[in-house]
Amino acid sequence: MRTKKITPEQIEEIINDERKQKIIAKEYGLSQSYISDIKNTKNKKKLMDENKYKKLEQQIASITEIITELYKILKDMRK
Repeated sequence: MRTKKITPEQIEEIINDERKQKIIAKEYGLSQSYISDIKNTKNKKKLMDENKYKKLEQQIASITEIITELYKILKDMRK
């Protein structure tokens, strides 16, 4: 059932959520076992690291877009 991507913020919400794992799983579209993994201390660091890496990739992509646009503007200014 683990088909949905979750954000670091959602991981924090799940970790702090006091409700039953089955209810949390249904709300997030995840399996109960995955919710258990998130709440399990040995997996928290791995999950957070994976999501931080994804977030960093998104930030790099945004910066790349900005640099590309700035390059286009500078190129147009030289004409």
